[in-house]
Amino acid sequence: MAISFDKQPSSRVIRNTNFVLTTTSQSTSAVSAQTYQARIATSSTVTAVFVRVSDGAANASTGTDYLLGGNVVDYVTVSPGQGLPRPLLN
Repeated sequence: MAISFDKQPSSRVIRNTNFVLTTTSQSTSAVSAQTYQARIATSSTVTAVFVRVSDGAANASTGTDYLLGGNVVDYVTVSPGQGLPRPLLN
């Protein structure tokens, strides 16, 4: 009888983008055709940021979007062509 074990799910790191958080959100380029998951992380120096997954690069984060706290790592599902605007500092 074979012994099996559950593996920890993982993701391949394709690109890393560091942002300088400000009170002004800016759009970013769309994700590549093979991207289906994005990792968003904040450091301990951040209180909270607003994050949006948008259908176009022109959309920017606003104060009513998904709130991500400080010192947090989160994974979001994206579709090819969607954008992740630069997070907006709370």
